[in-house]
Amino acid sequence: MWLGYNGTGAYSSTISAATIQMSQQLGIFTRNVRRLSPQGFTPVTELIWGVKEKLTTTGTQRVGSYVGMGMAVSPQLLRVHLSADAITNQEAILQALRPQTTPYFRTVTSGHDAVYTRWQINGADTTFPYNHRWWITPTATGRLYFYDPSGTSKYSTMRVNGHLVKPKWFADHQTMMVNLGQYHRGQRLQLTFASQQATVTGMHVATLPAEKMTAVRHRVAQHALTLHQYCGHLRTSYVGNLTGTAQKRWALLSLPAEDGWQITVNDQRVTPRTALHGLIAVPIHSGDNHVVIHYHVAGGRLGVLLGLLSLGGYVGLEWRRRN
Repeated sequence: MWLGYNGTGAYSSTISAATIQMSQQLGIFTRNVRRLSPQGFTPVTELIWGVKEKLTTTGTQRVGSYVGMGMAVSPQLLRVHLSADAITNQEAILQALRPQTTPYFRTVTSGHDAVYTRWQINGADTTFPYNHRWWITPTATGRLYFYDPSGTSKYSTMRVNGHLVKPKWFADHQTMMVNLGQYHRGQRLQLTFASQQATVTGMHVATLPAEKMTAVRHRVAQHALTLHQYCGHLRTSYVGNLTGTAQKRWALLSLPAEDGWQITVNDQRVTPRTALHGLIAVPIHSGDNHVVIHYHVAGGRLGVLLGLLSLGGYVGLEWRRRN
């Protein structure tokens, strides 16, 4: 919506390094420093990114965690620092949005990991010689996610109880959240995959129960920002309203932190602040807040001025040459 592109992958070649780093820390797959893919999203990242619909083979599908293009949040979310573990980072975001004493992501019970080595495949050396047969047991019912902070796993070989669960995109030797499927609490699972690591130490597998995510969505939706787009002759504006409280004094926008955005709240210009290492947050007041967002190309006015001066100089020189 912000830039008129259809999909997260289209906004890529000019993407900022901060947005790429934030995406990686949240488990989204990035092929390189300029490519952001739609793989690795979870209900948590879809919520804060403002992903409204997904394209499927049969049409579009509404995203269940979508509430709008921003939300009123407490200062606790601005203090969240992202680490190398995407599941830990998403847990911190959920706790900032709706604190609770128990974790949202329920880590599985780890069982025996049988490892056998295979140094060659079809006569060629392999960089993933360690083949794991890891027994795990979910401690909650819901969607099960796998994350390897070291990026040493071969996702294309992943199977759960013999069923292939590899991602749609080739992401071996990278970091990304892998959706292993829906499973029940206490269900014994065998996770098989190849790796460059001889142990499963540091690999994080956890369940996000749907009812817990629904509770977060309901809390956030009470203070969500719904934007409307207005196109003028010289610029496009995004206008919306949201409700702040004494505890929720900031608005987190589903907008990458980049130069050029100009934002007013209740007709007062505000200074954006970076949240989660890559999104924009602006201060708001308790009660109703009218938010207006414009975009100006960074350095655009200076570029136009220099262009006009250059054109004037050229016209002047050409006039003198002819006279």
